This record gives sequence, structure tokens and C-alpha cells, in this order.
Amino acid sequence: MSVNQIYYRETFQLELRKDANGNPIINNLPIQYVVTFNGKRLKYFSGYRVDAVNFGYEIKPNGAKKIIGSTPKVKINTFNADKISATIINNRLRELETATKEYFEENKKNPSTSSLITYLNEKVKGKTLVPDTIVNTPVSIFDYYTQYLKEITLQPSTLKQHNSIKRMFEDFSIEKKLELTFDNTTGETLKEFENWLTKRKCSINTISTKLNKIRAFFGYAFKVAKWTTNNPFNDYKKPNEMYGTPIALSNA
Repeated sequence: MSVNQIYYRETFQLELRKDANGNPIINNLPIQYVVTFNGKRLKYFSGYRVDAVNFGYEIKPNGAKKIIGSTPKVKINTFNADKISATIINNRLRELETATKEYFEENKKNPSTSSLITYLNEKVKGKTLVPDTIVNTPVSIFDYYTQYLKEITLQPSTLKQHNSIKRMFEDFSIEKKLELTFDNTTGETLKEFENWLTKRKCSINTISTKLNKIRAFFGYAFKVAKWTTNNPFNDYKKPNEMYGTPIALSNA
């Protein structure tokens, strides 16, 4: 996923669906232009469809995606079901990227999903908008956590620890049926996660270490990347690590 200045992130993806038997549909899929900013995600129909095999990532049998290259595009020398070439489709995708860059240059202080949609319609697509393929949803903090781990430099062992903690935090949110975003993650959420770890027999020191990693993520999101103005650790006090009682040595 490319990161453009400090204002937004963008990528292209296929709208993945499954058939009646639960198998992923891999042919004639809509290409969505996904723009993320201010904790919101806009999925905008590009106007074209392609087969998954001709897109910039491959779909595994379980439906998972493996991206080929930094920003997915249609593979060169291919055509979609309407016999439209990859060159024409990729030109459209580049036009969307250019128009979005221009939009944010003009609307740095007060961008909105509705005005961005209008801008893209006017600059790129005219009246070819397909409303039911446009979705405006909050962005999960785990999407940002993944991006965070890409942007910072960590030792392999520390990166492994972060990925493990991220998975545990995701497991917690799934079990509690929480769709966590920057807006709804609070100090109370962190306290619930602490209690969740305690019930799984994690020691105080282990819990403290895990929460230190999560605090580093929120600190980066808040102070460096400026993805959010909310830092839940401002309203939460994590448990302190505990050590054995020191033994005094006499001079005798």
C-alpha cells in the first residue's frame, strides 16, 4: 500500500466474492480504488472489471491475497472479458491516483469522502459511478498496525513479538465482537484486554511487556504518523512489572 505524504493512503483491490459453495469467485471482478484518510476508508469502483489471474496479486485457494508489487495494477498484455486492454485500464487507475493527489493538494484542511467522490466523478469518470460499490467504513486499527510495522525498523525478534501481540489483540477483539478503530479504542478497551490476558494466565510482567508494544504503536500513530488524535493510553495505566524482593547484604 503506498503512502502519500501525510494525508492519505491508497491502493487497488478486487472486490472478492464467494459462490454458493463458499469458493472464491476469480473471474470478472470489479477493481476498487481504496483511499484511506482521517480514520475512514473509501472504496470507489474504478469502472473496470478483470479476472483475478490478470491482476497484480494472486488469490490463494482459501481466498487470501498475495500482492505482487507495491501497488496492484492489471498485468500488461492482458484483456478483460469486454476485450479492454490492460493499458487502457491501468491508464484509468493512474488517472484516479493523479486526481486524488490533486484533490488532497486542494483540500488539505477539510477533506471528506463525499467531496472526494464528487471530485473523482468529475475528473475521471463523469457519470459512470456505480453507487453500490462505494463504501465508507471506519478503518481497523489492525490495518494501521500492519502499516506501522512496515514503516519502522525493527530487529527480526522484535518484529516477531509485535506480530504475535497484534494477533492476540485481534483475537481479543474477535472474541469480544469489537470492530476496533482509532475512534472507539479507549482506556477501558485496554483494561478489558489486560483482563483478557490475565484470564489466559499471562503474568503481570508478560502483560506489561505486551502493552508496552501496543503503546509504542499508538504513540507512533498519534505523534509521528498522525493517523489519529486519540491515544487511549492517556486514559489507561498499565500494570507495572514486578520483581523479587531485593536481599540486603550485611558487612559481617
